Amino acid sequence: MKKSLLAVGLVASLTVTPALADELLELMSQKEQILKDIAEVGPSDRLEGSLKRIDQKIKQLKAKESKNNSQAKAEAARKAKEEARAKAKAMLAKLKAEKEAREREIKEREAKNSHSSRSVASESSSDAMKFKGSLRYRMERIDKRGSDLRNRHRVQAKISVSRKLNKYFKGSIGLASGSTDPVSTNQSLDGSFTTKSFNLDTAVIAAKVAGQKIQFGKMKNPIYVPGGSELVWDGDVRPEGTHGNFKYEIKDTMIGLNLGQFWVEENSSAEETYLTTGQFLLSHKFKPVKITLGAGVYSYDNLDEKSTLVDATDSFGNSTDANGKYATNYKMFNYFVEFKFKVASIPFTLYYDAVSNSKATADDKGSAFGLKVGKAKKRNSWQFMYIYKKVEKDAVVGALSDSDFQGGGTDGKGSEFGVAYAVMDNTTIGLSHFMNETSLTQSASKDYDRTQLDLKIKF
Repeated sequence: MKKSLLAVGLVASLTVTPALADELLELMSQKEQILKDIAEVGPSDRLEGSLKRIDQKIKQLKAKESKNNSQAKAEAARKAKEEARAKAKAMLAKLKAEKEAREREIKEREAKNSHSSRSVASESSSDAMKFKGSLRYRMERIDKRGSDLRNRHRVQAKISVSRKLNKYFKGSIGLASGSTDPVSTNQSLDGSFTTKSFNLDTAVIAAKVAGQKIQFGKMKNPIYVPGGSELVWDGDVRPEGTHGNFKYEIKDTMIGLNLGQFWVEENSSAEETYLTTGQFLLSHKFKPVKITLGAGVYSYDNLDEKSTLVDATDSFGNSTDANGKYATNYKMFNYFVEFKFKVASIPFTLYYDAVSNSKATADDKGSAFGLKVGKAKKRNSWQFMYIYKKVEKDAVVGALSDSDFQGGGTDGKGSEFGVAYAVMDNTTIGLSHFMNETSLTQSASKDYDRTQLDLKIKF
């Protein structure tokens, strides 16, 4: 059928595909012819029906093309969005690469400067030199039956530096105030303003491989004590020798073994006195309670018939012979149980600690029960503590046991109460009070009361 110029013009004005244009043009031409026939012969049902069918087909074709156009526009928008995303990703990758290049350049320059000047590495470096310390000011009142009431002020200063030497080894050195007393780093304020001593507190080479640790030197006590118990050891004791901490962990269970060999006294003309320690640990988190069980043995060799440790004129409660030497040796068996849990986000620690000396024939046992609530660490946090302890005459070596409880040594019992408040993250105020009895094996024991008010900062 010959297509009129009118039909061609109408189709050309539409945005359609070539195939659809041909079909639409054919329908428009047919419609134009039917309209001519109606004009010449007049309307009829046949012609009007044909015209109606053609109009419906034209409408369907236009709707189809409209749908195709919408899909095409959506596809074009999707492609444009993907292209924009790809460009943005490429730009970010370029910026990241430039940033990493700058950081590498800075690190290389810093490493070069550090190597040439031997300066201390930054704290984020794996071989950083780390410093820490603490200062404490204490006001103390001691009231012991049969002795004058005593008031004194004391300071304590500690500082240490450590550095990771390589993949496995770390070295550390610590200094502390006080005298050569192994159970106290306190320095009393007296002596007409004389300068005070600052002594070697720790000197340790530590090796750590696959979570297992071995230490050599003069170290913080590596033996685990429940809740900070000082039943056997004062908290300031720094054993000297070799010690290994070995542990195996699986899920919520830890099995540990601590082994140590420490030198107590070296003699050029007699047998040396040394201490061998072994401790087994088992802990498990039952959620919300963590339970730790421990058993250990601490055995002194060649201590009996030797002068008492630290001060030959003071037995610190232990039994001595007519010459003032130890009347018995010391092989102490220690066992404990510790519970840690939280109530309303407040930490609780509850423990029972016991010891017995198998080398003594009497007065050979000691025990301690302790409870701690809270932790004075963050600003405005509190801590409360209570301990009841009894230490018989030859249960432990008195020269190395708690120096605050009943004035130090053994042969005493009683309670300790404590409260602490963190006024700042690194600053605490604490108050402790001891209500003890001393000299239990003598004809009449003596009451011993001691109150300590502390201001302490850490840095």
